[in-house]
Amino acid sequence: MSNGLQRSKDLAAYFGKTLNNIQEDCYKDFFDKFDEQQWANILKACIGRCKFFPTIAELNEMFHPKEDEKDLANEMAGTIFECAPKFGMYNAYEAAQFLGPEAWRAVELFGGWQELCMSDSDQRATLRAQLRDICKSVLSIKKRNPVNAEKLPMQFQKNNVYKLYEQLKQYSNNLKGISNDH
Repeated sequence: MSNGLQRSKDLAAYFGKTLNNIQEDCYKDFFDKFDEQQWANILKACIGRCKFFPTIAELNEMFHPKEDEKDLANEMAGTIFECAPKFGMYNAYEAAQFLGPEAWRAVELFGGWQELCMSDSDQRATLRAQLRDICKSVLSIKKRNPVNAEKLPMQFQKNNVYKLYEQLKQYSNNLKGISNDH
């Protein structure tokens, strides 16, 4: 008998549950992943938290908790605020590449990269809270509609800032070509 199978039978016996063959196989596969110390932690947690024999989904949640949307939004807002001085007002394209589509969508909803960079530092706490709430909304939309999550707009090709950036780069290259000719 494998460790996983014995563990599943032991846990079931503690809760007064009898497992059928299919359930035994599922729990065996699940419990085979854990060493003795991890198994002891699982057993303690189940005895302390569970009133009934836990499902595999409940066990997974116990030991691999889902990331809280509020925590993710806080982290995203913090990263965005840290990027503002790092990239500066005129490097929106690089900032967007660094932040990714979800965070950049939050920046767009906030009012845009320049608006964020020019925001009053005295109002930083308020602005961060507003940005956190926007990030929560973006994450919520992504969670509700994961199929269209990649379609969160990242509009640089259509954005005037990007066009201006490309034009300035081309102009700079043209000037270099002219100065090399003379």
